[in-house]
Order: sequence, then C-alpha cells, then structure tokens
Amino acid sequence: MTQFSSSHDEISPESVFLETESVASLKQEIITLRQRVAQLEQELANLWESPSLQQKTILELEAKSFFQPAREEHQALMTILEASADFIGIASMTGQPFYLNPAGMKLVGLQDMEETKTKHLSDFILPEDMELFQESILPTVIQEGYWQSEFRFRHLVTGEPILIDYTLFLVKDPVTNQPIGLATISRDIRDRKCTEQRLLEQTQLLQSVWEGVDYGIFVFDVLDNGQEFRFVDYNPAIARSRTVDMPSILGKTLAEAMSKDMAALYRQHYAEAVHSGTTSFFEEHFCANGQETWWSVSVTPLKDSSSRIHQIVVTATDITERKQAQNALEQQEILYRTIFENVSDGINIIDIETGKIVVANHAICQMHGYSQEEFVKLQPPEFVHEDTLPRFAEFIRDIRAGNQFHGQGLDLHKDGTLIDVEVSASPIFYNGKIHALGVIRDISERKRSELALAESEAKFRNLVENANDVIWTTLVDSTITYISPKFQEIFGYEVCEWLNQSFVPLIHPDDLPQVMAFLKQIIETGESINDIEFRHPKKDGTWGWVTSNASILKDADGQVMGWQGILRDISDRKQAEIQLQQQTQELENTLYELKQTQLQMIQSEKMSSLGQMVAGVAHEINNPVNFIHGNLSHISEYTQDLINLVALYQQYYPQPPEEIADVLESIDIEFLIEDLSKALQSTRIGTTRIREIVLSLRNFSRLDEAEVKDVNIHDGIDSTIIILHNRLKAHSERPEIQVIKKYGDLPPVECHAGQLNQVFMNILSNAIDALEEHSQQQLQTGISVNSRIISIHTEVINNNWVQICIADNGPGIKPEICQKLFDPFFTTKPVGKGTGLGLSISYQIITEKHGGKLWCESTPGQGTKFIIEIPIIYVNR
Repeated sequence: MTQFSSSHDEISPESVFLETESVASLKQEIITLRQRVAQLEQELANLWESPSLQQKTILELEAKSFFQPAREEHQALMTILEASADFIGIASMTGQPFYLNPAGMKLVGLQDMEETKTKHLSDFILPEDMELFQESILPTVIQEGYWQSEFRFRHLVTGEPILIDYTLFLVKDPVTNQPIGLATISRDIRDRKCTEQRLLEQTQLLQSVWEGVDYGIFVFDVLDNGQEFRFVDYNPAIARSRTVDMPSILGKTLAEAMSKDMAALYRQHYAEAVHSGTTSFFEEHFCANGQETWWSVSVTPLKDSSSRIHQIVVTATDITERKQAQNALEQQEILYRTIFENVSDGINIIDIETGKIVVANHAICQMHGYSQEEFVKLQPPEFVHEDTLPRFAEFIRDIRAGNQFHGQGLDLHKDGTLIDVEVSASPIFYNGKIHALGVIRDISERKRSELALAESEAKFRNLVENANDVIWTTLVDSTITYISPKFQEIFGYEVCEWLNQSFVPLIHPDDLPQVMAFLKQIIETGESINDIEFRHPKKDGTWGWVTSNASILKDADGQVMGWQGILRDISDRKQAEIQLQQQTQELENTLYELKQTQLQMIQSEKMSSLGQMVAGVAHEINNPVNFIHGNLSHISEYTQDLINLVALYQQYYPQPPEEIADVLESIDIEFLIEDLSKALQSTRIGTTRIREIVLSLRNFSRLDEAEVKDVNIHDGIDSTIIILHNRLKAHSERPEIQVIKKYGDLPPVECHAGQLNQVFMNILSNAIDALEEHSQQQLQTGISVNSRIISIHTEVINNNWVQICIADNGPGIKPEICQKLFDPFFTTKPVGKGTGLGLSISYQIITEKHGGKLWCESTPGQGTKFIIEIPIIYVNR
C-alpha cells in the first residue's frame, strides 16, 4: 500500500485546494486570502515593535480594520462548505480525517466531527474496492495531483455501497507547494443513475411505441424556414397502411413525392405548425380501393439546441370508424336528450368550481318544487340541507379527484320540507372542463319503508331468537353470517364459535356433496328446497341428524349473496328410521333369498325333469339305432354279394328265359343295383346323425355329472349347437344362421357342466330369437335380409380364467334394456314366448355357482355380445 506522508499534524479547512470547475473560484479566493493575511501579519509585527503606546493603539486599530474583512471572508467560506450538499472532506497524507462537512457525515452515517476523527480514510472505502484505490487511484493522485471518476463509498452504519462522482486531489502548502493532505469533493449520484436507467427505459419505450403503434408516423426536415419539407423517416405502421412504396420517397421533398395540388395542401398544413411553433391538427379524407377513408393528422414541430424548428413529426390515424360513428352518435344524442328530460330520476350537471347547477332535467326540478329557470340559479345551501352540506363538499372533492361519488343526504323542497335523496355522481367533460354529472333519486318513501322494516325486523328477530329450530344465513362462499341461539342446544357449540366460519365442517363428509348440490340447484333455479337431511358433528364427538329447508338470499340490488333456511333436529326420528330400515332390509334380503331359492328349485326341477326325459329318450333311441347302425355293415356286405351273383348270372347267361327277362325288365335291375347302394349309404349317414344327436342330448343333460368335474367347454357348446341345429337352418323367412367358432386352446375347466350348458342354451336361443325377429322386421319393411351370424370365441385370460364370448349381428339392445336383462321375470318377448327367467338364472349360475362374471355389451343396430368369464379352478366348494 502506498504510504501516506506525515509531515504535518494538522491542516485547516482554508487550505483546501479545489480542482473541480465548480469550486475553482473558491480555491483562488482561499489562496488570495491566505496571502493577504500573511502580509498583514508581517506589517503588524513590524509596527508593533515601536515603543509608543499610541502607535501600538493605532496599529491595533489598523490591524482590526485589516483583519475584519479576512475574518468575514473566512466565515463566508466556512458557510459555503457547511451548506454544500456535496461530500467535502480533508485528510492528512496518512489518511486521518481532519474535516468533513455535514452533508458528508450524513452521507456515510457519521454523527459529528468527533466521531469522524476516529475514522481512517480506508474506513470509507468498500473492501472489494480497496485494491483499486491503493494501486490505481492513490498513485495517480500522488503523481498527477488529481483523480476523478465514478467510485463507491461505504456507509459506516449499514455497510451498503454508495455510488458517487469521486474527485480526489492533493492539498499543497501555498508557500512551499509541498503536499500537506488529501481532499475530496464527491457527489451522491445514486439518484442520477436511477434517472439514467429511467431515461434508458423511456428510450426503449419510445422505440417500442415507434415500432408498435398502429397509426402512421412521418418525420420531415424543415427546409427554407417552412417553405418546403423533406421525408426523412417513417414507422412500420405507415408502411403497412399506405399503398405507396415508402422507401422510394425517403429523401424527397413534398414537391418531388406528390402531385402539385397535394403537395401544396400538405405544405400549407405543415407550415402552420412551423410558424406557430405548436402542434396543429387537421383531418383529411380520400378514396382507397373504392372506399372513402378519413384520417386525423397531427403536426408537431421539433426544435434543435438553438431553438430552431428543424423537423416536424406527422402522425396519421385512421378515424374512418369514428366518422361513421358520428352520425350514430348524433342520433344517440337525441335519444339521450329524450331520456334526460323524461327519466323519473333527477339529473343535473354541476360546475365543481362554483358548485352551481349548470343543467337540470325536469324531474329534479319537480322533485324540489322549482321551475328549471329557478333551479339553475340556486346556490347549494338553498336546496341542500345544512346537515348535508359537508357531504356536498365531499362530493365536490371526489369529483375533482376523478372519482365517482355515492351517498345519501337531505335536500330542501321549495316549501321547506325535507327530501331524502340518494346521489350517484361521476366526473364528465362538459363545456371544456370537468363537471359533475349527478343522478338524484327521491328515497323518502323508501326511508319510511326502511323504518317500518326495522321495526318489523325487531319483532321477527325476537321470534327468531326464541324459535325451537335453528335459523341460519350464509354467504355463497359458505361463510356463516347468522345462526339462532337454538344452535348451541342442537350442536353443542357456542354461536360465536362458528360465526364468520365456513359451514362445511358442520356437515358429514359423505353428505357434503349432496348438500352442496342442493344449494347449487337453489341458485340455478331460484326455487327453495325442503327436507335437506344430513349428519352433523356435535361438540361431544357424536353425530346428529338434522333436516333443513333453504332458499336464496339476495341483497338490496337483487344479487344472490347466499342462502337462508331453518334447520330442525331429527336425530331421534332418524335413529328410529335407521332401525326400521335395517329391519326392512333384513326382511327384503330374506324375501329375495327365498325367491331366488324358489326360482332355482323350480328351474332345477324343470331342468332335472327335462334332463331325465332327454336322457330317457336318448337311451331309448340309442339302442335300436345302434342295432340298425351295427347291422348296416352286414346288410351292405350281403347286398354286395347278391349284386355280384346277379352280375355272374348276366355274364354266363346273357339270354335268360323269357319269364326272368320280364322280371328283370319290370324291376329295372340296373337302376335297383345303383340305387340300393345309395340307399344303404343314406341309411348309414342317418343313423350316424341320430347317434350324434343322442350323444349331444346326453352331454347336454349331464345327469351323470351333477357334481363339479373337469369338463371340455367346447363339447358343451358343440352339443348345444347340435340341439339347436334345426333352428339354425334356413327357411322361408330368413337365410341360414351361420355359427362361426373361434375356439382357443382351453384346458379342462372345473364346473357344473349341465348348468353351464343351460347358460349356453339360454344365450344362444336368445340370439336366434333376436336374429329371427330382426329378419321378420326387415321382410315386412321390404329390406333385403342380410346374412345372419353368431360368433363364438373362447380364450384363456389372466392365466387362470376362461372367457366365452357369444355375439350376434342382430339389431342390438337399447342401453336402458341392457340394465335390466338379468332381472328376474324381465323379458322383451311377447306373452307366452318367454318367462324372463333364462338370463336371470344364467346370471346366478355364472356369478353365484361358479364365482364368475356375466355381462352384456350391445350397440343398437350393430349387434349384441354376451361375455362369460369363469375361473378354471372351481372356487365355490
């Protein structure tokens, strides 16, 4: 660090050597004053050596006369230093402060000179700036005597940086010209920096305005003191709105860029602004693309540093719509004038400077008992009651501040009676200055009604406070605004605990959505709702039941502000109802179980009888069919042997006796041999078919498999299809119903095979019924019957379940019917054609017997699909 010199212990403020331009004269005065004082002291010393007392007295008087101006100059200098707003300080060459003016002490947080002298020059500098000060600033001052730039001081209390315009210079002895200290005159430039930042922001703002405004801006140079003008710039908006190639006219004068007549017109308007030195305005219109457009043009002169107008700024705003609106405004003015004169409320316009009425309509004059000529001459005290005059003054202040005014007061009728009035006023621009537009309504009748209402309210409040039910009001945000005292008895809480609180915690969470839906419905419909029941918490931790009615609560303007209602405790009744509901539910469950059991027993008995009959028929048919089928092979062999024998006879006896020839001819032996083979083949096919049907009947009935067993699901489906084969064949009313089977690789499934076959039968029968009915409807309406398809798809899902999908391309089922398909006794078939039990029992077999799932998916016009899912391992053991 550069070391400070310590050749002097003190330095006086008069020795400040000021290097800045603002204090140059002050420096010169200090030097001159010091030289003059030294001269006077020397002369006084020489004269004082004379022994004459008279001479000494004379010398004292002369010295006094000489020193008095010096003291006055010294005092003036100190006054300047003390009053300066800049930081002015002096320190020794070692950095010890000797003087700091009040502004300097205030800037860095010092109290007085005593505290200042305890500091060192380095205390005023931020630590991060110390290296700059030591290695650059101080060496420059020592070498050149002066350093000036922006720098930072440190506030000695808060430590915050203070940005300054810093001037540091050497103070030299005027006699020896040797450095005796350091002095600074520095200025706080934080405000200036803020101003510079704001100036930058304003510049950016102006640039964004120049580029972003939607009206055109031209800049012209003023030539020959306003005799001619030259295009020098334009903003993007004018380039978008003009059909002229704007770059081509830059640098051209009006005469060069326009026709003679147009140039002369614009030159005249621009010259007026130049000669007047103020912004001028004019309007112009012309046709563009067959449409007339209007433009508002402003011309603003710009002055250079010598106050000479050297440029003008021209803005052009499209006011076509405004012009078009003027006609409409004129019509509106007529309408508003009619309203003004005929409205029932009083309307006046008041000069806020004088308080006098400028304009008044007929209603306000009639309200106060004056003619219009009389009323506009009145002063405020003549029609405003003295108690309301302060409010009138407030009304004037609000309008002057640009605010609206709303209030009530008393006016005076011409006959001296009082008028309750309600006043609403807004500032308006009228006749070139701000006035107050007031609307005055006579509310005398309303005031009387409010008084009567208050008396009535007091009566009803007494009734409410003593009611056995809770009377409540809330805002739409759920804030409780009133609850009657009965609340404490029912809920256990003090009323004050819940006033201005949300009512949501007072409703059981499960009941809250329903209650909020009711309240929303009240607002939407405007109609009240009764018997809103919900549970509520009590202070003792238990739950109670209440019922409430509710209606909307409106403010004086008819706006919905909340709800109101009456709430009654129904805990005892609800407890009894809950017990009754539980008993009823138990009985209903028992009755349902009995019905289901009865249905299952009936169906089981029915299916058991049907199964026994089918098994019996299958057994009875099976024996003779097996006998026939078993002998067919022998008959075929015997017949073939006989045919071979006949062939040998024909070969060796080609000319049989006449009697044999007649028989051969009558029986047509060739045809008989050929047809006999065909007959035997047909018989074999028929018996095979009968055996398959018998096997399907036995598989379907499954009398020998009543218990749960591993079953091939596909066998059951195939057996059902064989039984229904006759219904699937084509006939006169519809084509054949195709069955498309897409079987997956299913493992054996543990199930009640007979019951599962019953499910397949019910679903497939319903699908055939739906397809037949749809075909009949298409025939009746003349629509061609398309192909009928039932598709059956099986697969394993989730590794341990099987899924069977049975779908048809019939008419589909409506959603409202789908919801009831599995209800007992529900059917869409004609009377006598269905019982409504098939799908209900199927549902029970799948869900209850097998722990599976059964549901229906249908789209009207596209078909229906029934999906069955059951576990591979039986779960209901």
